[in-house]
Amino acid sequence: MAMAALLLALFSLSAISTAAAQIQTPNITLGSSISINGNSTYWVSPLRRFAFGFYPIGNGFMVVLLSTDGRLLLSSDRSNGSLIDASGVASYASVLDSGNFVLYNSNSNIIWQSFNFPTDTIVAGQRLIVEWTLFSHLSETNHSTGRFRIVMHTDGNLVSYPTDTTNTSRDAYWHSDTWEGGKNVSLNLDTNGQLYLHNSTGFTIKNLTEHRTGAFVYRATMDVDGIFRLYSHRMRIMVAYRRKKSYGNHSNWLTFVR
Repeated sequence: MAMAALLLALFSLSAISTAAAQIQTPNITLGSSISINGNSTYWVSPLRRFAFGFYPIGNGFMVVLLSTDGRLLLSSDRSNGSLIDASGVASYASVLDSGNFVLYNSNSNIIWQSFNFPTDTIVAGQRLIVEWTLFSHLSETNHSTGRFRIVMHTDGNLVSYPTDTTNTSRDAYWHSDTWEGGKNVSLNLDTNGQLYLHNSTGFTIKNLTEHRTGAFVYRATMDVDGIFRLYSHRMRIMVAYRRKKSYGNHSNWLTFVR
């Protein structure tokens, strides 16, 4: 199989428009595809904050296809290889401006979403729930499973371990010290860059970072060196406005972007 990998979250691909509320999420229709060497290498969100697509890690050719029968396939020849196991048949897909890649059924209900399958990173609006794990990459250029992981435990404690070890205190090298935080504790990242632990009663049991500005896109990543870090990516702000221009007896509305 060709050497390639999928990437979700290409930050700040373009500008953010002040007309965001008027922009509709473009649907990815059945039969659409992207490929590592093709004309279309990624699908983008409406405001171009995020993309779902490929980055090369070798030579070869690979295709992601939203098939006409509603399956999302990853294949080197379009003939085999199911990428995901959804809870139904997809009618269309979307890359949202949150960074979530979602499949919808014919009733526009979500049947699968990438936010439920984090790898090394969570972004704003995404959670790491009980028994979910983030794994570091092997290196900055090799995105295979690396040497470290961070786990959200059932007792409410967020703990870091080397990958090939047990989930015991003797193998842990960092923890959030929130053993008595309550049931169903989750790690959350909001749009203001606040990284916090939240339990099922709605109580925030611990803030891991301070409140920040919303002018950035934030992500929290288990890095290759085993340190869990919060990153910010500045967004370019583009403002669209209109001005009336007169030409003798005629006038036109002109659109400017700055």
